[in-house]
Amino acid sequence: MRVSRWSAALACSLVAACAAPTDLKVTPPLSMSVVSGDGQQGTPGAELPDPLVVRVEDARGRPVPGQIVNFRVVSGGGSVFAGAAISNRNGLAQERWTLGFGDLQRVEARAIDPATGDPLTFAVFTATLADSIPPFTFGVNAFPNPAALGDSVIVTAMVSDSFSGGSNIAGAEVQVDSGPFLAMSAGDGTFDQQNEFVIRSLFGLALGSHSICVRGRDAAGNIGFPDCTFLFVTDGGGGGGDSIPPITSNVVAIPNPSNPGDSVTIRAQVSDTFTGGSNIVGADAQVDSGPLLTMNASDGAFDQENELVFRTLFGLSAGTHLVCVQGRDSVGNTGSFVCIVFTVGTVSSGDTLGPVTLNVSATPDSVAPNDSIRIRAEVRDTFTGGSNIAGAEMRVDSGGFVPMFPTDGAFDQQNELVNRLAVGLAVGSHTVCVRGRDTAGNTGNQTCIGFSVAATSPLPGSPRRGRQQP
Repeated sequence: MRVSRWSAALACSLVAACAAPTDLKVTPPLSMSVVSGDGQQGTPGAELPDPLVVRVEDARGRPVPGQIVNFRVVSGGGSVFAGAAISNRNGLAQERWTLGFGDLQRVEARAIDPATGDPLTFAVFTATLADSIPPFTFGVNAFPNPAALGDSVIVTAMVSDSFSGGSNIAGAEVQVDSGPFLAMSAGDGTFDQQNEFVIRSLFGLALGSHSICVRGRDAAGNIGFPDCTFLFVTDGGGGGGDSIPPITSNVVAIPNPSNPGDSVTIRAQVSDTFTGGSNIVGADAQVDSGPLLTMNASDGAFDQENELVFRTLFGLSAGTHLVCVQGRDSVGNTGSFVCIVFTVGTVSSGDTLGPVTLNVSATPDSVAPNDSIRIRAEVRDTFTGGSNIAGAEMRVDSGGFVPMFPTDGAFDQQNELVNRLAVGLAVGSHTVCVRGRDTAGNTGNQTCIGFSVAATSPLPGSPRRGRQQP
């Protein structure tokens, strides 16, 4: 049979192709190196613009195709898209990386040497968070207040970066008067979230009035401005033993909002661990201005220093309700009420009144150039139509209005605490005005305050109250 010269050429080509792998036999051990994608910067929770690229080589420096490479996030949270890739003919394997919210962002590329079974040398990628806005602190409290001489005082606060960069909180500190900042602890034991409840016990406080200031630090290294409260230490009381009432926290209403006819369960946590160490013996809930209602222990018995408590409510009327919870310990101390607002039913569409803005403050109210300043306010529609607050905005001097953020993370109530940072302000006096908007579409009047930017920044002072303007 005749074989054409083209058939012969094709046969030779196939033979050569089959022989090629023998010529390119991999020489162990393999190695892995970073080609590109290391050292990027990105927003917390966002995918980095460039892929992570590694190269797999054999002992002679030749590319190794077909090698499985695993990409694993080892710190900082975040995620990779596929988790594994196969090296191409150039020995390259790629992956996409979405950053987390923690401090040290790190991904390692790993593989197993097919010849020896040994782990390959890690190819390590790191990234930094692009968050340049510090977290804000609110809800600073001291328990008990006033305190007796010799009492321990528990300082608590909330530190949040949800709306000021999105990084996890990495730490918090408390300062008494002009003393050093002291490290605080995370209420749940570890700093690993964008919102952290923080706590610190103080001892040996002198008689008189004290300024207690708390500030937070996020995973990107930004340190926020202190938020302060006042503590009074007196020479009365404190006759030994546990004289400090328990602390109530995490009050919630489920569901919120609810429909008319639904049952609503109020839950809370009552703790005496840091305020005397006595067992909790009971808790009460009060709805609006009604009588105290006995709450139940979630585990069936009040026999611990920390108790989860609940009470189910029935027959609530449509509208907004205020529920307050307090706890009692086994030596007779009754704690302060901690309150939340919840809603039953839908809001009437006849609301034509804008919400009221009050308690506008600037913290601190005098800063140095390039410092940021926290603007806070409260927006209410409870007595001007009863709609939920849908948003708030502020403007500095004659500038345009910019959105403000809800402190609790969502605009879903008739009363909302809002905040926003103002940065890059020039030296001199400034005016900031805040106004709110409800779900019925009504925009309220502005409430304005003055503050100043000086050549040097004074110690944090008390925020100024606002005046309403049309």
